[in-house]
Amino acid sequence: MLSAVGACVTVAGSIGAGYCLCREKSERAAQLFLLGRMFEMTAGEIGYSRSFLPDIFSETGRRLGRAQKGASAELGSVLIRAGERMLDEKGQPVETIWKEEMGIFLKKLLLTADEEREVLSFPDAVCYLDGERQKQAVERFAVIFRERAEEALKKAGQEKRTVMAVSAACGMLTALLLVW
Repeated sequence: MLSAVGACVTVAGSIGAGYCLCREKSERAAQLFLLGRMFEMTAGEIGYSRSFLPDIFSETGRRLGRAQKGASAELGSVLIRAGERMLDEKGQPVETIWKEEMGIFLKKLLLTADEEREVLSFPDAVCYLDGERQKQAVERFAVIFRERAEEALKKAGQEKRTVMAVSAACGMLTALLLVW
């Protein structure tokens, strides 16, 4: 009786571990979509308002922050803080503020080192351009992250079946060894 309970717990634990791995892969795709959405909204704000970057970051942050919870709200707070810091009296460069504020947020996400570097390079790509070229540069960021998100989602879907099958099989094999 006790070995049967142990076997069931082993199988359930193995399947649970597989589920956690699958969930992490889907979460990564959602985070990439969020970054793509941020860049998309920023490009729209640049095209619509033709404001300065601090105002654009603040407005995009407010719009993202309407979610009131999760990564979207947290990203909105980061953008608002970055916009406020750009307007304060300390006169720090945009690149420094972006890397400090965004760098902390990006550490919480499931991004590759290249993706992190790409997000952190954002000010270098847009700060010294005129309005239309700035908008085009931000739109390129949006497209890149949307494509990566779609790719990650597709890859996650393919890997989910494999991970769940392997974790269930490993759990059953371990349970058989325990019972036997």
